[in-house]
Amino acid sequence: MSIAVIFLILAFLIPLAGSLLLVRMAAVERSRARSMHLGFAALAVIISILASVVSAGNFGAEPPGPVGLDGTGVVMMPLVALVSLLVPLSTQQTKFRRVPMASTLFSQSLATGMFIFTDDRVLLVLLALMVVPPVLELRSRKKSSRVFVLHMGLSLILMAGAWFYLSVTERGTAGYRTGVFIMSIGVLIRCGCLPFQGWVTDLIDKSSFGSGILYLVPVTGAYTLIRLLMPVASEGALHLVGYVLMANAFFCAGMAIVRQDARKYYSSLLNSLSSHALLGFVAYTSLGMTAGLCMWIAVTVSMTGFGMTIRGLESRVGRLSLDRYHGLYEQTPHLAMFFLITGLASVGFPGTVGFAGIELLLESLATSYPWIGTIIAVSTALNGIAVLRGYFRLFSGPQHMAGLSLQARLNERIALLALSLLILVFGFLPDLIVHSRLHAGEELMQLIHQQTTPESGHHSH
Repeated sequence: MSIAVIFLILAFLIPLAGSLLLVRMAAVERSRARSMHLGFAALAVIISILASVVSAGNFGAEPPGPVGLDGTGVVMMPLVALVSLLVPLSTQQTKFRRVPMASTLFSQSLATGMFIFTDDRVLLVLLALMVVPPVLELRSRKKSSRVFVLHMGLSLILMAGAWFYLSVTERGTAGYRTGVFIMSIGVLIRCGCLPFQGWVTDLIDKSSFGSGILYLVPVTGAYTLIRLLMPVASEGALHLVGYVLMANAFFCAGMAIVRQDARKYYSSLLNSLSSHALLGFVAYTSLGMTAGLCMWIAVTVSMTGFGMTIRGLESRVGRLSLDRYHGLYEQTPHLAMFFLITGLASVGFPGTVGFAGIELLLESLATSYPWIGTIIAVSTALNGIAVLRGYFRLFSGPQHMAGLSLQARLNERIALLALSLLILVFGFLPDLIVHSRLHAGEELMQLIHQQTTPESGHHSH
């Protein structure tokens, strides 16, 4: 067993062990449980980074064994682990009792397993298990989980059924194309695309905001698309999926402008930006794949920070509505600054992590599908308007009067500062991610071409 495999298995087992320990110690003092939770999450981040560094020499290639890391997971696995640490870290101590600590670590372990286990059947099992923590939390909060369960259950049934059907069906036949269509529907439901985006809004509205961020922001639908759909779909089928993603990006960008509830506003913005990343993958070019991988990183980093900022405001003044001006700048200047940095990064403002990704995406679409590229440019502009609208509604207007200080606490500043540094460093030094994502994108496209050639024939690079 290689050192890389050992680190990968540890990255999976450490948060799982922490989750089991916290379940067994349910009656432990809350402050001690919080320290244990953050300790296990921090250790998992360190091990994930070490595993990625050791595995970096093989990124972009299909892992040879049951445990391995491809070019996608080399960056995303430690990034998702970091998100799983920073979201609980930014939680105020008085609110931490509401955090499902064991479930959070369990979800972190599953997300790690999604990247390191190479068998698609294991991936399907992990996707099914990921549904459990949100359902348990919704029920503990006495909220209905029907919408979420119906969507996730249908998605899993379609993806699993299509995968097993395609594994025994000859490529190029009508039955095979039907299987690809069924797989596409399952993946689109998982991604929250039109007309199945209702579960995203429902989850973020009913669950705790932190749990909603941890479930939605890693955009597990992107990895599902890469692993389950792209190896079996023809170029034409992926382009049809691209039209759905284009419509979803534009629709959700428009919804983000008119949403009044801050959580629903956030979910629409996240859904639109996630569709941008997914569009890069289905563009079916090396440049598009690179754009998708860069956008995936940008969305994960920026929308985590954006959500944490709104969540921080909620913890101070309650559920927020964008139908009036709240005037919170004087009371929360640090949160206002982080809101603007993360929001602008999400729409590709120059000097931020999102700039390279959106530029590569528009360039990849402009050559082959200029009208789709135009619509994505418009949806990006709409998202930018939505970000500025949210900023002015939350932080401008008559000053909010509060009897207690609403300033950002030290733990919030540390978490948001860490994300802001990633946003700015990757923005001013884009080669840190673009070069590796370009290589990973090229290798993934070669692998996909090899797998789809029997059905689709020659594809242009």
